[in-house]
Order: sequence, then C-alpha cells, then structure tokens
Amino acid sequence: MFLDRGSQVIKEGLSISALQHDLIAENIANISTPGYRRKDANFKMTLSGMMNEGIPMQRTHSGHIPFNFNPGQMNSIIRNDNTTSVNSFGNNVDLDKEMVGMATNNTYFNALTSFANKKFRMLDSVISERVV
Repeated sequence: MFLDRGSQVIKEGLSISALQHDLIAENIANISTPGYRRKDANFKMTLSGMMNEGIPMQRTHSGHIPFNFNPGQMNSIIRNDNTTSVNSFGNNVDLDKEMVGMATNNTYFNALTSFANKKFRMLDSVISERVV
C-alpha cells in the first residue's frame, strides 16, 4: 500500500522501468527481424506529466527542474524509434545500445527499489515503535 505522493512516484517509476525492460527485451528479440523498428518509452513526456502539480519543493538554483507529481497524468508513451540508422536486415536495433539501455534501466530500477525498501523499513519502525 502506498501512502503518499513520494511512494506513488516510486511506484510509477518502477512501472516505467518494467515497461522499459520489456521494450528492450522485445528489441533484442527482434534484432534479426527484417523491417523491425526499435521501440522506446518516451521518458521526457512521462517526466513532464509528473511535473505538473503536487509535491512542494524548493529549487536552490534557477536551472534545476521543478518537480511536482500528479499520478493521474502519468502516461508513458511507447514510440518507434525512426531516428537511428537501418542495418542490412532493414531494422534499426543496435545490440550494444540495447545492452547499455538495459544496464542503465537496471541501475534505475535498483535505486527505486532501495528507496522503496527504506520507506517500508521506516513504516515498519513506526508501526513497531522502534527507532530506525
């Protein structure tokens, strides 16, 4: 059960990470499929949907991105990537790029699970009346 907006951000981040993992796996599976175009989740659109309203935070620098979260506006966009070059099979899947994407996504997922675990440990501590 997620109790606050911070937890909702973690939950949605984990969902996006799982979606990205599925897309990367699909891209790798279709590396030899003629005419296949790699798929990607448009995280910029997703992030902008998260930044519309919600968590009050103070920016310490004018160049920092303001972060406000509204779970109702969270929509990850899956798009076909037509910007990269096409190989001899007529598709644009680059195994090296996909593996880097997989490693990056795993790091992101692991960070989010660490945040979730810490949040649950704090909740457990409050419920058990222990000091963390």
